[in-house]
Amino acid sequence: MTFFPDMKTFIAIGGFQITWYAIIILTGAFVAYYLTLRQVRKWGYKEEIFENFFLLMLPIAIVGARLYYVIFEWNNLYAADPISAFYIWEGGLAIHGGVIAGTLFAVWYFHRHQIDGLRIADAIFPNLMLAQAIGRWGNFMNQEAYGQIVSGDFYAHWPSFIKDQMYIDGYYRQPTFLFESVGNIVGFLLITFVYKKYGRRKRGDLAFAYLAWYGMVRFFVEGMRTDSLMLGPLRIAQVVSLLGVVLGVLGILGVFDRLFKNIWPFKRRKPAIIFDLDGTLVDTKALIFASFRHTFKKYLPELYLNVKRKSSPFLGPTLERSPSYVILMPKKLMKSLPIIVRLIMHIMMNM
Repeated sequence: MTFFPDMKTFIAIGGFQITWYAIIILTGAFVAYYLTLRQVRKWGYKEEIFENFFLLMLPIAIVGARLYYVIFEWNNLYAADPISAFYIWEGGLAIHGGVIAGTLFAVWYFHRHQIDGLRIADAIFPNLMLAQAIGRWGNFMNQEAYGQIVSGDFYAHWPSFIKDQMYIDGYYRQPTFLFESVGNIVGFLLITFVYKKYGRRKRGDLAFAYLAWYGMVRFFVEGMRTDSLMLGPLRIAQVVSLLGVVLGVLGILGVFDRLFKNIWPFKRRKPAIIFDLDGTLVDTKALIFASFRHTFKKYLPELYLNVKRKSSPFLGPTLERSPSYVILMPKKLMKSLPIIVRLIMHIMMNM
């Protein structure tokens, strides 16, 4: 067993190796998972629903990222040796492919579980940007995602480990992996701590902000890279990124909410509001007392409201005790009950 036999490998056990690329990619994924799980837990969703989603989505996203990469590099790398397409530890995961595959699975999964798709997207996508920022360092370890040739003076004030790792095929290269990583971190911070508080107007806005920001960052960084996936004369990542910017801006402007207002996840359900005025359903004693204090202070300031007593006429029985308060009434009286209630309310309003 050997630790760090080279820059690409974390540990080697005989012929088995665990690469830094794999460790860093999985680290980013689990960081995003933890942050997202913490958010959905605050919202009251069952943890197992998201845990099951992550366990299923992660391999699907990895397969999607690999398949996307292999499709566009087939003629260059894999046509002569198709079996090497399965050598995922050697690198070659396209972020866009992973995002597309993961999103398609998420649409199916959360629709099946009847969960608000836009709300869950707001929880996932900003954290995904942080995962991508971490994952780019996996490209660094594999000497991928680099830019044009530069002189050694370019790295005069850089840490030596970055300079050494950016020496590829006899030349120093621009660290475009780092440019994108920093851009993603900035985007994560802006969306999570600024836009979420001051700019967000509706559900889905954080996810659309991710599409717009990441699309912008990737479009410009991709133009600097020399190892881009190509579709004829076009850099495929720039095409997809530009599409992401357009979708993000349209989503923030609410275009999809209007066009697809009857289609999930844009279809809005009318909320159900339950007034628990006497604390029967949940422990709302503090809120109930605060409401009565406000009412007495405004309309009956000459009266003193004592809410320190253990029992209060403002509080109803708990759900546990409610069955003992059931009143048995004759059927005729039950039928006339709504009329009696309306009569009492009419009398009270005209007192």
